[in-house]
Amino acid sequence: MEALRKNIVVYYDAHCNMCSGVVQFIKFFNQATLLNFMPFQAVITDPLQYSELIVVNNNNEFKASAGVILVLKTMKGIPAYLAILLELFPISFLDKIYYYIALNRYKWFGKTKTCPVH
Repeated sequence: MEALRKNIVVYYDAHCNMCSGVVQFIKFFNQATLLNFMPFQAVITDPLQYSELIVVNNNNEFKASAGVILVLKTMKGIPAYLAILLELFPISFLDKIYYYIALNRYKWFGKTKTCPVH
C-alpha cells in the first residue's frame, strides 16, 4: 500500500446531494483524519468539470474510482476491506460504474444550490 500523507485533499461536487452525503459519512467514520474536503465550487468555476471526484495525495491526482479507493484506504473496518476488494477489479471496469453513477447522480439523488457540508 502506498504511503498516505496526512493532508490528502478530496475535491467533490458540493451541489450533489449524494456527494455531500458521502462526504458527511466519511467525516463521521474516518478516524484517521487524513482527509481534507474541498468543494469544486470553491476552486473551479466551470460546472462541466464537476463530473469526477479528485483526490490529491503527495502531489498525485487520483480521479474517479482510483480516488474512491484511496479514500476508502484511509478508513478503518468495512471501508478499508472494500478498498482491498475493489482493487481486485481493473480500474477501467470500476470507472465505467463510477461514471454511470456520476452521470445520473443529480437525477437519482437531487441537487442543491448550497453546500450542506461546510
